[in-house]
Amino acid sequence: MSATATLRSFFKQTRTWAYFLWQIVQDFWGNLSGPLIAFPNHHCTVRRGRELAQGGFSIVWEAHAVHRNNSNTLNTNRTYVLKQCNVTDREYLRACQAEAAVHEALHHPNCMPLLGMTIVSSHSNQKTCFMLFPFFTKSLRDHVNQSLFSHSNSSINQWTEEILLRVFYGILQGVQAMHQAQYTHRDLKLENVLLDISQKSNKITPILMDFGSAGPLYAPASTRADLLNVTDQAAQHTTITYRPPELLEGTLWPCEAHTRTLDYQKVDVWSCACMLFAMMYGASPVEWQNGKVVECTPLSILNARITVTNHHSPFSTELHQLVASTLIQDPDQRPDLTQLIQQVESLLVQEQGTVPHTHPSDCWWYSLNEHAYDDAEEDKDAISLLRSRV
Repeated sequence: MSATATLRSFFKQTRTWAYFLWQIVQDFWGNLSGPLIAFPNHHCTVRRGRELAQGGFSIVWEAHAVHRNNSNTLNTNRTYVLKQCNVTDREYLRACQAEAAVHEALHHPNCMPLLGMTIVSSHSNQKTCFMLFPFFTKSLRDHVNQSLFSHSNSSINQWTEEILLRVFYGILQGVQAMHQAQYTHRDLKLENVLLDISQKSNKITPILMDFGSAGPLYAPASTRADLLNVTDQAAQHTTITYRPPELLEGTLWPCEAHTRTLDYQKVDVWSCACMLFAMMYGASPVEWQNGKVVECTPLSILNARITVTNHHSPFSTELHQLVASTLIQDPDQRPDLTQLIQQVESLLVQEQGTVPHTHPSDCWWYSLNEHAYDDAEEDKDAISLLRSRV
């Protein structure tokens, strides 16, 4: 290698390390100098850290607890997530309150707890909503990508059918808890499931998140206006690769014409089946064709078929049959959530002889959301908004 090439390589590596060190300094300084956000209902204050993600209506920050008293359960040694939503109008404020109300109604190891919520007004009367959550380093999407496409021999990356079924069973338990609380998620996908991975046992606990799309169990479907509202809501809240046929424009199934209602529980079931397939192959079945990912269209949803062209698939025929038997076009013929859970339990018994159960005492975050959100008047607004989200 020539002297010029050696110098060029040296300066390139130096720039890389300098950028890396600069990021560390920025993160460290941000953790020390970020603004303080107080959550009076939870008697705690956190300091905002570095930015983790940014969406169309919100920013997600890293946060650290800096104050605690006898009634506060936050651990100053843990990292938390701070979701910041800029409230532009009354409707968006009610949407934030509705999302918090869903969290408050759920108290389950497989559902994300809300640790605190507060609304701050600036001098210009601009309102900002802050929500505080536990911090988990990996999403189910991250884990699936790493397990399917990484060449690591780590045991946590061995995505066996037994591990996959255990994680999927935990997801179904979380969805069932939502339905029992009279809510449906409406945007179930790999990206909306976080994972708590035990460093000691490698046990994976899935946690449902992002309840901003949640709504009641049923919606009216008796008029054209109702159906247009359903498709508009689906376009806003339900990712197309996990969207069932009944949410597509121009579709009205016989059961809906008879009952004049849309069952969003069956919507969640369809999304769960798509998620199970994505856990197996990295993509939803409606965007999977001959072993390749293709563009998802309404036609591919209406013609969804489960076919496996790879004869060396690591997953059993029974698991593929489970997905195929759940992706039924007519929601009236589609299995309900209880039936899906029973089928998964049968497969788990075949795999390991028992059905896994997540005990609340195993989850450090389980009891952290008590009294995180307590405002009766705001709850009324939140409930009215959820009832209108049909």
